[in-house]
Amino acid sequence: MKIIDYLLEKIDKNKEVFFEIKAFPGSKEESVKEGKQRMLSVRVNASPEDGKANKEIIKLLAKTLNLRKYQVSIISGLKSKIKKIKITR
Repeated sequence: MKIIDYLLEKIDKNKEVFFEIKAFPGSKEESVKEGKQRMLSVRVNASPEDGKANKEIIKLLAKTLNLRKYQVSIISGLKSKIKKIKITR
């Protein structure tokens, strides 16, 4: 099962879902893809300065998972490439 499908199924069944991503700020393309170790790789154009990349990560994850931006939050790793994400319904 693909990670995104697994997450969508888990989101439907739970009020809160936690998972980790690996961020690639300053990328040429924006994408959410299955990475290594059952972790999503999230690429955004924004630079990591002033939290711009984190905002774009939230926006892109919300779009990919058909959620609103307020339902997606970064709970740890604000200044790291590995980030822990929380989804709430």
